Amino acid sequence: MEERRQPDNQSLRILTSRNGGVYKSAMIPVNGVEESFLQIKVYPNPASEMVHIEGVEADEVMVYNALGQMVKTVQGSNAINVSGLAEGVYLLRITDAEGRSHTARVVKE
Repeated sequence: MEERRQPDNQSLRILTSRNGGVYKSAMIPVNGVEESFLQIKVYPNPASEMVHIEGVEADEVMVYNALGQMVKTVQGSNAINVSGLAEGVYLLRITDAEGRSHTARVVKE
């Protein structure tokens, strides 16, 4: 998987590949996302049921699939139930109480 910040700095292109060939590409909007130097840990990764976030107190977590579609939103929790999601790669957009956004990638098995 490869992430590329677009020249407009307003979106992120996610490329995933299997056996060296690109098979999915998605544009994820990142308006208002600040670059973060916090050590945010998402575990277990890969995950099958629950994902836990450490290093930031999440006010809201938005989960995006590889197509850039928001598939889940969780309020006020650092634990995300991913058991109902299809297998694949997801981006977590984590917003803290100060309104700062952080991103993390997680693989659902």
